[in-house]
Amino acid sequence: MINDESASHQTSHPSIISFCHYFLLSFPSVISYCHLLLSSPSVSISWHYFLASSLLSLYTFTRPKMRFSLAVTAAFVARALAAPLTLLETEYSFPRRLVARQTVGTEANEFKNGPCRDIVLLFARGSTQDGNMGQQPGPDLANAMKAKFGADRVAAQGMSYAAILAGNLAEGGATSMESSDFADLIKDVAVKCPDARIVVSGYSQGAALVHRAMRSCSVNVKTHVAAAVTFGDTQNKQDGGRIPGFDASKTLIICNDGDMVCDGTLMVMGPHMQYQSRVPEAVNFISTLVA
Repeated sequence: MINDESASHQTSHPSIISFCHYFLLSFPSVISYCHLLLSSPSVSISWHYFLASSLLSLYTFTRPKMRFSLAVTAAFVARALAAPLTLLETEYSFPRRLVARQTVGTEANEFKNGPCRDIVLLFARGSTQDGNMGQQPGPDLANAMKAKFGADRVAAQGMSYAAILAGNLAEGGATSMESSDFADLIKDVAVKCPDARIVVSGYSQGAALVHRAMRSCSVNVKTHVAAAVTFGDTQNKQDGGRIPGFDASKTLIICNDGDMVCDGTLMVMGPHMQYQSRVPEAVNFISTLVA
């Protein structure tokens, strides 16, 4: 939790204040414009994520595949300075009381710790999310699939990786090592459970892992993958709305209207955090391929 008192910001975050002062002084005309946008507060996102997004925006502004809006970034920083926030949840918040009721929560290791099942869901969470499944939409997808196909037929397995914000800056939106690890996990399922229908899925940075992992999988391994579904896909625009090297008819990329992440930026707004409602769409698609 972040202290509401502005004095604590100055004491606890001197580097943040220095950065913001530099930013504000460097873009006075932008800030003047952005103050007009601050009359209607947006979704609550933590101070640290505001700053991290701003740093990512500045760093990648000149990259052709990752254009950012400095105006929106400046608005985020200005609002963080002008109105200290008390926040209980982070970028990918989801009420823990709801997670607690689910069969699958933020951690799932049903492939690694259990027997082979008819369907194996491999899910890569988004940046900063908890466990290996995240708060949403990973657990929602796993539980919806269990409800649709039978809990004893579906094994949910989260992908363990760092999921730090800096990973988004790597080529293809995910690091080579973590992408290779995900590809190895897919191969492991194909070898150990050859009759299983594999569903690969990911959210945000996890979606980028799906893109890169599938690209490096062998043709034989890909035959075991029944479907690939991504949410809030950071590589949607860059890869032309598909997963290179994988059958487009088995691919579903789900992007909410207004999700700027799907438009080739890393600017996180409300629509990027609202994918639970799109889970039924994903399950319906998967059901046509694993029946």
